[in-house]
Amino acid sequence: MPREVDKPQLFREGHIHLEPQSQLMELVSDWAKKLPFSQLGVLDLAAGYGVEAKELSQEDIQCIAVEGSSYMLEHGVHDDMRLGFVEEIEFPNASFGGILLKDTWVFLSPTQRHQMLEGVERVLVSNGSLLIISEQHKNHSASYLINWDVSDPKRLNVDDYPSFEAWKEALALLVQCQNREALITGIYYQSTLKDTMDWAAKFGFNCEMLMEHDESHQLAQENKWIKTKGFIAKFTKV
Repeated sequence: MPREVDKPQLFREGHIHLEPQSQLMELVSDWAKKLPFSQLGVLDLAAGYGVEAKELSQEDIQCIAVEGSSYMLEHGVHDDMRLGFVEEIEFPNASFGGILLKDTWVFLSPTQRHQMLEGVERVLVSNGSLLIISEQHKNHSASYLINWDVSDPKRLNVDDYPSFEAWKEALALLVQCQNREALITGIYYQSTLKDTMDWAAKFGFNCEMLMEHDESHQLAQENKWIKTKGFIAKFTKV
């Protein structure tokens, strides 16, 4: 299958949200303005359409957006958007003051998180930080419905920790579907405050929970993709 994660079936008209979340951007902007000096500024990982990266650049904050879907890159709004993956951060050592990860942590497998945090630790300058904006999810679960023919759906269910291989298998089936109807119904990994703090400790980051919110909070209501309880965590390289 192609290495790039190109899923136009999942991003049809009506699913392209290019408006920034006002309250969230206030928090992100405040974080970005306090980052230590670095050669490349801020790295927006799994940046989607580059909405947050564009907003930061309009405040004269240098930002590079990296995204794994060429569809999202094609429809992106930020000037500096590049094809790339969270588990393969290909930038020089100590080149960023901050790294933004929004609405992605919950979808990363343990292997991907480990590889990503190795890269984050390498490319951050001293006292630089990773800002994680995530929903909370207590269990590990995944369900894929690849429905290219109504009479012959293929369902993949993973109990316990779903593996990255299972995710790649589902994407391979999407590629096979080509122009036929296809849908991934969901894949989630454990994303709790404790689990997130454990990941920070494993890599020697200082973890600060900046916010925890429920479904009624404005941050959840503003989110076009995920309207559920979540948190904002900052991993600082010490």
